[in-house]
Amino acid sequence: MLSMTGAYEFIDRLVRQLKERRQWASRNRVSCFRVYDREDVGFPFLIDLYEDRLVWSVLTENDADEVPEDLFALASEATGISRAKFHIKTRQKQHGKEQYTKVAEDQEMLVVREGGLKFLVNLTDYLDTGLFLDHRWTRSYVRDLSAGMKVLNLFAYTGSFTVYAVHGGAFETTTLDLSQNYLDWAKKNLELNDLAGSRHRFVRRDVMEYLRTETKPRFDVIVLDPPTFSNSKKMDGTLDIQRDHPELITRCLKLLNPEGVLVFSNNFQKFRLDTAALPPCGIKEVTSFTLPKDFKKTAHRSWLISPLGAPELTLKKLELS
Repeated sequence: MLSMTGAYEFIDRLVRQLKERRQWASRNRVSCFRVYDREDVGFPFLIDLYEDRLVWSVLTENDADEVPEDLFALASEATGISRAKFHIKTRQKQHGKEQYTKVAEDQEMLVVREGGLKFLVNLTDYLDTGLFLDHRWTRSYVRDLSAGMKVLNLFAYTGSFTVYAVHGGAFETTTLDLSQNYLDWAKKNLELNDLAGSRHRFVRRDVMEYLRTETKPRFDVIVLDPPTFSNSKKMDGTLDIQRDHPELITRCLKLLNPEGVLVFSNNFQKFRLDTAALPPCGIKEVTSFTLPKDFKKTAHRSWLISPLGAPELTLKKLELS
């Protein structure tokens, strides 16, 4: 059981952080953002604001670490956000694809706004909501790269990169994931923005199996944002991003047109890019451009990787301080 010791100090910090982040979010036209990203002793929370709702992820070692209801009552009174708009989740150390496993059956979907687009999020049924907020700027860069392009979105989840790509004028997109549930969600996100069309395909396949069978260059932009680890029963073998990223990147490069670009990212905090195991190519880390202010430096890392001889891309900072 988590104690109430230091609760008022935590509430003061939460209120101050929420005020500062709202001002920053207003300048950047952001309506969904991380409010609190700390693991203080006694109060280990990740707290995100989705429009007018707070999603609390309680970081615990076991189910016995319950949060006193009094703490949520204090937070509601201090922030002015109704307790009914708090969504509480318990997040233990994850294995495989547990972050995608259902933890409830409430099916409470909410439409949120980001970058002039709309997305369906589920604030109750999964550990993650369907929209990774730390990649809001990465999505915007993909939109800027996609005009007239053929785009491949791997490990697509709910298709947010695809929505941005199509909004940016992508000629054709292929959205690939092993989960039919997430592909259906991705279709709904595209339809929600009136962007659906016959040139935008949704493919249910194991990414590694797909990359091993497709070998001809045909894409101008590929988005590769894999999980750290996966052992889904639907896939052949396991995926370990540190072990498998050289093969993933190498095979993606084979699918790129000569002037194409691979947008590669992952959130494994101990990740090391093994450049020696990659074929000759252009590599540029762009984490300082894609990682937003409301997230810790370890939220993700990202790179632009291109075939040798492709023009180097220059990114402009999107975030206002």
